[in-house]
Amino acid sequence: MKFFDYFYREEVLINQNWSKSWDVFVSSWDGSERVRQVYDHVTAVRKVWLVHPEYNIPVVELPLEEKFEAVGGDPYATRSLIDHLESMCNLKQTKICFDITGMLRPQIAILVRFLKHRGVSKFDVIYSQPADYAKRERTKFSSGEVTDVKEIAGFGGINHPGAQEVLIVAPGFDAALQREVFDHKASAQRFLLFGLPSLQPDMYQQNILQAYGIDTPVPDNEASNSKRFAPAADPFSVATELSAVVSEARTKWPQSRFYIAPLGPKPQMLGAALFYLTESAAGTVSLIYPVVSSHAPATSSGISTVAINTIDFALLDAITARN
Repeated sequence: MKFFDYFYREEVLINQNWSKSWDVFVSSWDGSERVRQVYDHVTAVRKVWLVHPEYNIPVVELPLEEKFEAVGGDPYATRSLIDHLESMCNLKQTKICFDITGMLRPQIAILVRFLKHRGVSKFDVIYSQPADYAKRERTKFSSGEVTDVKEIAGFGGINHPGAQEVLIVAPGFDAALQREVFDHKASAQRFLLFGLPSLQPDMYQQNILQAYGIDTPVPDNEASNSKRFAPAADPFSVATELSAVVSEARTKWPQSRFYIAPLGPKPQMLGAALFYLTESAAGTVSLIYPVVSSHAPATSSGISTVAINTIDFALLDAITARN
């Protein structure tokens, strides 16, 4: 089992001065109040908005500041973003921060992989917790049709005949996405990784209502001790718990093939990406996500705690080497 608790994480409030500043700050625009507040509060030499066409936000509602358009789950779009950033600075020597609050989930993972590949040693990731979601547990983050469930680009694995498939789902509020993932791996043993503590005290109950609601029945082939928990806003705790689940499953099923679907808060995807990077050499883990044609913007109201997470690839390599 691997432990990711060595990474640095700081929680701050939007109405206080922050100790950190950056050379470059990148934030995804989703039309929400919390994304705009963090953008305005951050101290950085240069700020760039990332615009995802999947949100279908009218041009007149886009921010006036510097922008760069990138399709959320497209690795070529992410590479173009990295190229754009490298045209303005030396990424290896630049203090850079990404706000993933409005970023589409697959792009979070792809971004981490690209930054590691380009030789970035360290960068910061911000996630701001909402005060509430617009329609509570009925909030829909995807607004289009699910066309497929696929491995996220750069986060695939190798299939072996006879291996026991194990599906680890971090459920969110989007019942349709959860159904698609369950159907995609109908015969797999299943674990559910819930965010607890949740982003807000009542959101755990809302999450349970969706995960076990009439619209999303959990199949009978849940693994024993299948309900697992990690703080919803802490990517490093999520990565540690994923490692615990995988280690436990390997003891029970020595020939295992793992599929991880982070459908909940964005830090879960970040944690899953970090965990994957320590496991990729084995080829037994994949990150999967439903392909959706469009996403709903501005699904939250208010802003609560803001977390600044420092991703240190030297530390990640050390964690990888320990096993």
